Amino acid sequence: MRSRPGFIQIPLLIGIIVSIITISVGIGGAALYKKNIASSAKKTPITQLDYSKAVVPVNVDIPDKTEKDNKSNAENAQLEQERARLSAKIQRAKLEAENIAKTAREKAEKDLQKQLDNQRLADELKKQQELEKLYQQEKAKERLEQEEQNRVNQIYTQTDALFSEYYQKINDIDGQILAINQKYYEDADTSKLRQEGISAFGIQARISELTREANREIELLQFEKESLRIEYLNKISILERSL
Repeated sequence: MRSRPGFIQIPLLIGIIVSIITISVGIGGAALYKKNIASSAKKTPITQLDYSKAVVPVNVDIPDKTEKDNKSNAENAQLEQERARLSAKIQRAKLEAENIAKTAREKAEKDLQKQLDNQRLADELKKQQELEKLYQQEKAKERLEQEEQNRVNQIYTQTDALFSEYYQKINDIDGQILAINQKYYEDADTSKLRQEGISAFGIQARISELTREANREIELLQFEKESLRIEYLNKISILERSL
């Protein structure tokens, strides 16, 4: 039988309608199955669910939602545990890093403080050594000055002693000269000579003899004085040159 142009054949149309109804029933059954599963999961334990009452359309695969949820929950729990473990590990690493940094900082501070203390002690020791050196130098200088002063004083003392000794000897000689002169005037007294019965010519001769003798003795004493002067002058000059 030939169909009219522009119209779908009736058997083909019926087939299309049946296919649409079948697909609709399958989709509706799947939706109803999911709804029943969700409702049963809230009221009834998973182990008590009766899947025999569920309407399962033909040729439609129904996934096991409980198994999927359990797997998802297990994965989530594992991920959560992994996240917690990683977080704890990070926290421990952070604390360890902070402790290491703190320990290093404290050690650096202690080392720096130790270096500062050692430097301060070294500076104090150096300063003390310098002061001790200056003190020893001052003491040595004072000792040398004292020794020099003692030497000078000793020279002055020796010089004074020489002068005293010289003047003492000179005074002794002057005393001898004075005694000679005194004796001469006594021996050359003309009145005394006359009393002795000496003539005028004899008196003149005696006086001349006494004069020569006195002059000779005085000249010897004057020579001794000059010798002493030269001797002690040389001694004093030697001491003065040592100053």
